[in-house]
Amino acid sequence: MKANMCAKHKWTGWTPITDCTITFCIMTLHRTAWLKRTLLSIQEYCPVPYTVKILSQGPPDRDLVDLLKNFDDRFELITSPINLGYGGGRRLLAELVRSKYTMMLDDDVYLTEGSIAIALRVLERNADIGAVSMPLYDIDGHMIGNGGRNISIQNGIIHRRSLRLDFDKEWIEANDLSAGAMLYRTEMERCFSWDPESGYFEDLDKSLQIMRSSWKQVIVPRGRLIHDRSWFMTAASYRKVRFDGVYMYRSYKFVHKKWRLRFDLKTHLLFELVYPFLTLTKCLWLSSAFAWFLHKRAIQHKVKY
Repeated sequence: MKANMCAKHKWTGWTPITDCTITFCIMTLHRTAWLKRTLLSIQEYCPVPYTVKILSQGPPDRDLVDLLKNFDDRFELITSPINLGYGGGRRLLAELVRSKYTMMLDDDVYLTEGSIAIALRVLERNADIGAVSMPLYDIDGHMIGNGGRNISIQNGIIHRRSLRLDFDKEWIEANDLSAGAMLYRTEMERCFSWDPESGYFEDLDKSLQIMRSSWKQVIVPRGRLIHDRSWFMTAASYRKVRFDGVYMYRSYKFVHKKWRLRFDLKTHLLFELVYPFLTLTKCLWLSSAFAWFLHKRAIQHKVKY
């Protein structure tokens, strides 16, 4: 599909590179209202030629089909008869990319003015940087995530640590970028792949693969993405799958076997014992609440301004 230049962008801090193209890869499942905002943000804030590939995890509902009638042929709907999961869905989409750059984008993450331009400027100026992410903010403008972390490995134990952002720097090196907000050189796919079997830990598995390559990964502090989680408490089916302790356990066992690595003892026990126990004893609501509490606590304690 031929990419066309999007409507004139408002941000004037950088002249777009006209021979640069991006394919946005987005998976969606019953979040059409949020997906609409994601697509509109691409339409408004992407300053270079682009295409968008949208994977419906399962047959698309009428709302999704009707939504895409409002967008031009740069927006392509791909359907899967079943939910392929994160790794499986991203792998399918990645295999369809032919552009210079790929951006994996969650269907509740929105671009903002200048975000893509800033990220592309870093990539174009630094040939050894393979991937870029940027801080995530909620819809009220509060920063809720750095866009990535740093992984260190000591004595077979994985440590994932948040990094401190310095907004005076153009970029900060990291090695564990958020998969749902990651812009990377498509050629980097030669050194990693999205593993469908990694399940809950597809993001970690991807990062461990890239760490073995010579590519740098960075956070661009002055970039800005919106992560709209307003749907979360209305999506009981999502919480049931996302916080299924048995699923978490199986994903952890797969990554542990594949890489011969484990988390620190406290985190290890959560995935080995606590989460599967809560699910198997029908305390799924408690598992969901506990996981969400830990997620919010991590954000409150680790995100540095």
